[in-house]
Amino acid sequence: MRILMVLALAVAAAVARADRLIYIPTARKIPFRTFKYEFRAEPRVKGELEHYLGIGLTTSWELEVRSQNLGLASAATTFDLTYNYLSPFTGLTPGFAAGVQDILNKTAEGSRPFIAVTFREGYQAIGGEFPGDLTIGISLAQKRLYPIVGASIPFSEAVTLMAEHDGFRISAGFEVRPIRSLALRFLVRERSSLFGFVYQRRF
Repeated sequence: MRILMVLALAVAAAVARADRLIYIPTARKIPFRTFKYEFRAEPRVKGELEHYLGIGLTTSWELEVRSQNLGLASAATTFDLTYNYLSPFTGLTPGFAAGVQDILNKTAEGSRPFIAVTFREGYQAIGGEFPGDLTIGISLAQKRLYPIVGASIPFSEAVTLMAEHDGFRISAGFEVRPIRSLALRFLVRERSSLFGFVYQRRF
């Protein structure tokens, strides 16, 4: 019985949402041979957009290419690389990940090595019990250590609330998942209100 429970948890972790919460890294991994595309836009400011394309390179490594233009003169394109040592199992063990955000040092925060630990627990919500995550960690940016913390809490099976602090600013919002592979997001980041979607698919 215990073996069946562990296998079920492993499957749940493999199909879970991927590497970032909003901006902070987590120990959830993009599954192998899966891509995730995310688009965000600030509708009140022309040209303020974000694009993210993440790929599960192996069972442990993932790569994300991203282009951001929030308050910048032009879009900055860079890469994130993450090694996932262990994915979180609900109510059993936390997940551990390490990597580097902004390898090319193009963003305002600069290149940031990080370590992240993610705890996954079941929460009573509308319609039953669903998993939520708490992530804590540290990143090294501009020769200083910054704490990172974030949480995703299920409101129902289709709606998840999320909030985080990446060491520089607070971001918060919610996502609505009408189908398994697609999520719609509304986020607030300082003075920006971002609308977008996340699409994930195996290849």
